Amino acid sequence: MYKEPATVEKHSRKPKERIMYAAIDIMREEGEPDKVTIRKIAGKAHVGIGLINYHFRTKENLIRESVRMFLGREITARWEEHLLFRKKNPGVMIKEMLKTAADFMAEYPKISRISVLYDLINPSDKDNTAQTVRNLVPLVQETVKRGSGRNEAELIANNMIAAIQSLFLRTGLEYHTGIDFFDKEKRDVFIEIMVDQFLKR
Repeated sequence: MYKEPATVEKHSRKPKERIMYAAIDIMREEGEPDKVTIRKIAGKAHVGIGLINYHFRTKENLIRESVRMFLGREITARWEEHLLFRKKNPGVMIKEMLKTAADFMAEYPKISRISVLYDLINPSDKDNTAQTVRNLVPLVQETVKRGSGRNEAELIANNMIAAIQSLFLRTGLEYHTGIDFFDKEKRDVFIEIMVDQFLKR
């Protein structure tokens, strides 16, 4: 069974980053942001509560920034590991990028759930969903029929991401979807079919 590694020890130079990675570690352990306390984060990060308040003001701000930072960095790093994508056609690149993001969600389900739900409830141009859309849009534009504008490409990219997020959030309802999100083989087949349908391939 996959065990999520601790992160705070690997990012100990800057106090603000240490605080955010400590928050991530505790969210992994507790599973719910409501169970995360500033006192626990301060202890894990070896900083005073006053420093946390100085940087983030509220626990909600700290959790939001921590999750956004962690997911953004981790998924971007995984995409950068696959620079060979650029040698492939845009449709293949879209599939590989979405599979990489879905793999991350399967490996870090607690943190990913917080991020997805927060993006849905409090959408922002800077959230992880919006960043993923921006990465996909140029590839979608290259793939769909000529004459398609950026708005159509954004709609397609948003719909593809929403399909994956919905499948992830509805884990445990396989009898409705027919797909176990945590079964990589089935997840990859779902992404292949879904992308082909959205791109009308």
